[in-house]
Amino acid sequence: MNNKFEWINNNPHVTFEGDIIMDEIIYVDGKIFGDARFDFTKYVIYNFLEVNSLNLSNNEMKAISYIDKSASRNNKKIKIACVIKDDHTKKIILDYISFMMDSNWIIKYFHNI
Repeated sequence: MNNKFEWINNNPHVTFEGDIIMDEIIYVDGKIFGDARFDFTKYVIYNFLEVNSLNLSNNEMKAISYIDKSASRNNKKIKIACVIKDDHTKKIILDYISFMMDSNWIIKYFHNI
């Protein structure tokens, strides 16, 4: 897999690397949502600075948001930080934010860690 994953306290920090497809995001989501620490998670950092390409269609991002919305019912108070470097990734993250509007999660993007 193309990621570095660590829990700091109860909060996942994920750095994606290389070429990222939907399966990579779903794999990471599964590691987070399937862990007992998820119930105590306050924030998640998704770092996309090392990504060469983020290859997600609008429909794939919509599918990921459906999975995340289901998880948001179990932990309603998560803040997500997406660290991005380019406009293509920003568009994908903005689509995700739009799809997640009716969840309780707060999602923002940043240009540096």
